[in-house]
Amino acid sequence: MELHIIMKRIFLLTAAIALFSACGDEHIDSQHGHDHGTSMSQTRWTDSLEVFVEHDQPAHPGTVTFTTHLTRLSDWSPVTEGTLVLYVRRPDGSKTGTASDSLIGPGIFRLSHNFASKGRHLLTLVYRHGTFTDTCRLGPLVVGSENDVSASTDGAENAGISFLKEQQWRDDFSTAPVRYQEVRTMISVNGVLEAPSGRIVEVSAPVNGTILPNNSQFPSIGGQVAAGKTLTLLSPDPGNVEGLAQVRAEFMNAKSDLERVQRLHQRGAVSDKRRDEATNRFESAKAGYELLQSSSTWTADEDGTTLRIRTPISGFIEDVSIRPGQRIEAGQRLFVIADPSRMLLIANVPAAQASILKDVADAWFSVEGYPDAYRVSALNGRLIARGNVIDQSTRTLRVAFEFDNPAGALSFGLFAVTRLETSGVDSVVAVPRSSVIDEGDGISVVYVQTGGESFERRRITTGRRGENYVEVTDGLTTGERVVSVGAQLVRLASMAGSVPEHGHTH
Repeated sequence: MELHIIMKRIFLLTAAIALFSACGDEHIDSQHGHDHGTSMSQTRWTDSLEVFVEHDQPAHPGTVTFTTHLTRLSDWSPVTEGTLVLYVRRPDGSKTGTASDSLIGPGIFRLSHNFASKGRHLLTLVYRHGTFTDTCRLGPLVVGSENDVSASTDGAENAGISFLKEQQWRDDFSTAPVRYQEVRTMISVNGVLEAPSGRIVEVSAPVNGTILPNNSQFPSIGGQVAAGKTLTLLSPDPGNVEGLAQVRAEFMNAKSDLERVQRLHQRGAVSDKRRDEATNRFESAKAGYELLQSSSTWTADEDGTTLRIRTPISGFIEDVSIRPGQRIEAGQRLFVIADPSRMLLIANVPAAQASILKDVADAWFSVEGYPDAYRVSALNGRLIARGNVIDQSTRTLRVAFEFDNPAGALSFGLFAVTRLETSGVDSVVAVPRSSVIDEGDGISVVYVQTGGESFERRRITTGRRGENYVEVTDGLTTGERVVSVGAQLVRLASMAGSVPEHGHTH
């Protein structure tokens, strides 16, 4: 096993954090003694890179090798090309530098520099690739007695959890700083998808009669229909035709009478009262005729009078209750048509959380069998009702949203796990939702990065849970970094042991 891997094992098990001034965000340094001096690691963050450096802190003047791991914060991948320059300001104020433009592996530069004098040397790393330049100031390197090292320690780095850079780059992984974030209050409740008024209709028979057997295109369940489409033909029983004809005749007569009276009224030939009587008669006849027309129309053919039954809305045929040649009665259900283009989300809020209803502004929901979570506002949706009466059997209040059905993918009647979101926003200490692992019994944990390749499990107390962030009321301070993607991977690494068998590849 090469010396570097042995030193890595010692470092991971016994290292301590030394906090030096650095670039960008907070940093973690570690050190421990061995025969050749002190092994150090430093981790810094710029706006674009995580910089993880391993090197010795020499007890005597000489050459020090710096192994530098550069990770892009944009996608947590290793850099694959570029030039790395180490600039050194000596104790006497003079400057020198060492550069390398070859990587020993993805994301890893190794360069050596000769420190010829004792004392405090200031280190700066500069990474260049094309027109991109990023600068990172490391902690000082003190050459000389270990007692001269002006570094404070802050407990042991790596509380037993190692997750090497090679693993981080290979897997879906990233970290994020603990910082103040705007968080909306959200609560989880049960819900169901229902049909808005008029989106499910029953088409019924207007009169007694027989479904004509010679209908060659009889509707079937699941078929799509447009408003006004003929569903079937109905032959009314004798005597029913006269009643239907009378309704239509009354409407046509009332319409003609109103038009005549209005012309006379304009010439002053009839009174306002006569005009109002004609108007009222027309409106009454129109209501009866439109009621008939909403579900059917009828025409006379060579064989007699036929009713043409049609759908009042566009949608899909959900039920067919008849067959050709069947005798039916007035009011009998023939078809059910559903239009799923708009839906209702009905959420049931426990009475103990009823106070949130006054601020509810939006909702997220997910349904079994569908991989995506849906946001109501993103589906051209809106809040349409807040409940005011508690259901005595369930002790809940109802809140309703209406929204567009995405590509007709959802169905009425589906149960929906719902998160209600309030309109109020507060700035609180928070971490990404993906950082928090719920271990049951109310225990929430995150994995805090204590070094470039070291982590510790931290139990936290959470508050509000927003769309993307979770409030942390205890257990973390701003400036620390937590695993934001891949927390379960670090958790598994903690169970597997402190150092993987393969060690570093460099």
